[in-house]
Amino acid sequence: MKVICQILLLIAVGLVACRPPGPKVIKAADVEDLPPFDPATQQTQTRLNIEHIKHFLESNPDAILLDVRGLEDYDKGHLPGAVSFPYDLKKQSIQEQLIAHPDYDTKKVYLTYGSTENFYAIEVVLRMASAGYQYLNSLNGGIEDWVKLGLPVESKEVVK
Repeated sequence: MKVICQILLLIAVGLVACRPPGPKVIKAADVEDLPPFDPATQQTQTRLNIEHIKHFLESNPDAILLDVRGLEDYDKGHLPGAVSFPYDLKKQSIQEQLIAHPDYDTKKVYLTYGSTENFYAIEVVLRMASAGYQYLNSLNGGIEDWVKLGLPVESKEVVK
């Protein structure tokens, strides 16, 4: 029995060690050192602090912003130009969700964000990476941090 437990422990450790690394977090102190975005050199799966977003958006005017929150939250307020991309891990695969948007391309630049209570933005980045998407970024802190800094949001009137 002891040998079986040791083997299972070794297998579990091996599986954890084989997991791909998570997103790289760029610290706020590094914002001035960020070069203009260049897809050829951009590291995939980068988490950007709120301080980096202005720099990111200026150097990525064609980036696709994916709001992974529910449609009701998106309608209340979202980053300017963001696309609603509500993602429920339990209901559909990332491939099914991406197929619904035929203009999405693995070569385009993406920024995902949610809320501080919604950790799906990182999960969407990881799943998009596994589906072959290359230039993936995630807003670290969610839309609440964006709003706290007084940055602009767009909203849609919710019809009741």
